[in-house]
Amino acid sequence: TVGTPGTALSENDFISAYEKLNAEDAPAENRQWVINPYTITDIAKNDYFMRMDYVPDSMVRNGFQGKQIFGAPVYMTNNLDKYATGAAADFHKEYAALVVQQTAKFETWRWQLRHSDAISGLILFGIKIMRPTFAVCINTRA
Repeated sequence: TVGTPGTALSENDFISAYEKLNAEDAPAENRQWVINPYTITDIAKNDYFMRMDYVPDSMVRNGFQGKQIFGAPVYMTNNLDKYATGAAADFHKEYAALVVQQTAKFETWRWQLRHSDAISGLILFGIKIMRPTFAVCINTRA
């Protein structure tokens, strides 16, 4: 874990997370950043991510989602666990795996009164942490 709970994310937090994954020999390819909407705001207020002499294309013109930090794409979600007051994450794709116990089964039927078709599905799945050292939780504001 890096960062300080309840404070805005800074470039030092990104650098610390990047350094921790490098120390664990996580491959540089297939890494990604997952951040909450508040972190996007923190990035927008930080010259390190905004100024054209640091970043080749402006966030003002194109937004930040899909951009890269240290060669890894950035994704935004509201579904991150909130540890202290907020969270972001940097991780490699080998950190976790999808475990499916029962293959997906689907049923379809005609719903006459609504003049439509209905589809119902059932699957039993979970997540298995494969390499716990290939992820870094970043504390931030919520």
